[in-house]
Amino acid sequence: FKKEIVKSIILSKLGRCNKIFARKCEIKEIDTITARSFFENNHIQGFVGGKIKIGMFLDNMLVSAMIIGSNRYNKGFEIIRYASKCGTNIIGGFSKFIKYIKDNITYINELDSFVELRYFDGHGYLKAGFTKINHTNPSYYYFKSNNIEKLYHRSVFMKHKLSKSLNVFDANLTEAQNMRNNGYLKIYDCGTFKMRLAIN
Repeated sequence: FKKEIVKSIILSKLGRCNKIFARKCEIKEIDTITARSFFENNHIQGFVGGKIKIGMFLDNMLVSAMIIGSNRYNKGFEIIRYASKCGTNIIGGFSKFIKYIKDNITYINELDSFVELRYFDGHGYLKAGFTKINHTNPSYYYFKSNNIEKLYHRSVFMKHKLSKSLNVFDANLTEAQNMRNNGYLKIYDCGTFKMRLAIN
């Protein structure tokens, strides 16, 4: 359902994207409207809110962006979204964002991020100085068998929530059995690498 973004990911892995050198670009803060538009059009998971939104510009054209927010699992901060314009590979772009953060956002002492192993291998993070903290096991999402466009993270349908969210519920059945009885199926991911950068 996001074919242009998928094509861009494949072309990038094949080395067939347009190349832009980060040294020719300028980084500055962007507003929520700009960030929302950029990530909806260039990130497979779309936009999500965050405290810090920064963009990389070439001749006033936004070619890459990053969103940083509060860490979902412990104190500190996390890179929630990072993407480049579809069909474009920013050489040195991620490292330039990290240098900008170190130089300009002095209250961030530690930065986490999660690498989706369906798409990426974490090489760019390691090159920028991140350390791999752990490898999370594959997780799963649910989708309605008659509506495959919307995925629901498994946390939405934990068993203790099911009696209020499903039309048909049997406490003697497992989460998966109850979900199947309501027309939901599972799709799995490949897990993630948790990455961490100590800044100060």
